[in-house]
Amino acid sequence: MNSASYRNKVSSFTLFISFVLLTLTSAAQSKYKYDPTAPGKWTYTYLNESKGGYRSDANYVLSPAELAVFKKKMNAVLETLHQNPVTQNPVGYEATVTACIFANMFRYKYNPANLAGKIPVSELVIRFCPLSREIATGNLRKDCIEVEHVTAWINYLESTVAGVKIMEDIDKRNPHDDAFGKMNEVFQAPGVFKKIDEYTTIYGNGIMVIANPSKPYWIPVTAGEYFDLQIKYWTLESEKEGNSMFLDMILQEKKGFTPEQLKMPAYNGENPASLITIVPNERPYMRFNPQYFDKKIPRISIQLITLTINQDTFIEGFDPKQYVQPVNRFTDVLSFYNYSKAIDIKSLEALLDIK
Repeated sequence: MNSASYRNKVSSFTLFISFVLLTLTSAAQSKYKYDPTAPGKWTYTYLNESKGGYRSDANYVLSPAELAVFKKKMNAVLETLHQNPVTQNPVGYEATVTACIFANMFRYKYNPANLAGKIPVSELVIRFCPLSREIATGNLRKDCIEVEHVTAWINYLESTVAGVKIMEDIDKRNPHDDAFGKMNEVFQAPGVFKKIDEYTTIYGNGIMVIANPSKPYWIPVTAGEYFDLQIKYWTLESEKEGNSMFLDMILQEKKGFTPEQLKMPAYNGENPASLITIVPNERPYMRFNPQYFDKKIPRISIQLITLTINQDTFIEGFDPKQYVQPVNRFTDVLSFYNYSKAIDIKSLEALLDIK
């Protein structure tokens, strides 16, 4: 069989499978109808090793007393989130909630002892699950597959910038991968959408950060630091690929900076290879502050709270009715929007232990 014939057969089979899945999905959905009047509720599940795999409150090696206190603090955050009008008396949807003491599965996999003694992290998720009734029987069904949700984190520094991770020496990564990870710890700080007060800032990436105002959770990266990270990675990459063109460009760009300029904060800029400038703009390069958490207070203290919120709340004059018109299509998005608008920021700030 030639390659063209094989591709045609694979394509036809893929289309057939897609058609069958679409037909089955449509048939299943036609059996149910969204019920905007169905009374919902707040349901809560605590995830541990038996429910959630790598999520385990044992990973941090907390004493029974520490675990009890931290769970109490988690519950205080959850109860504050529960007081939101959207989750008090839900109708047409259910607030399905999970919470856990969160362990990064990769760090735990390579070195279980890596988390022992560290400040524990908690993940709290509120899913807005639409309620539907089976047309034939009237039985109620909750749909929680890929629905909009609020995620709240306690003491998780990486949650302040989605998609950026702190690399740790937890396994035997090769130098190339390690250099790549370290280079990518540098990020462009998201723009500020609204500064609520000294504790709370909402960013344009849809993340609300409630933090200690006396300590920055991000710190600037100098031009020299960022050049060095890039040069280390591209040196290894050029050796691997046998092509130093990009490395040569970065080295040449670095020569255009004086020693004094290399000590200045870096911004996203016009240099085509390094993308570094020292001319201030709204795109500063940052990294997470390794000294943010106060080690002198109990490690089960709440020092940072972050929440994901609906970014449509940033749009002036936005009409959320468009989510559900002309039919009730995205009721979960509407719930997420309304919840985001009604978050009790002051009550969450009161839960910080760093005042």
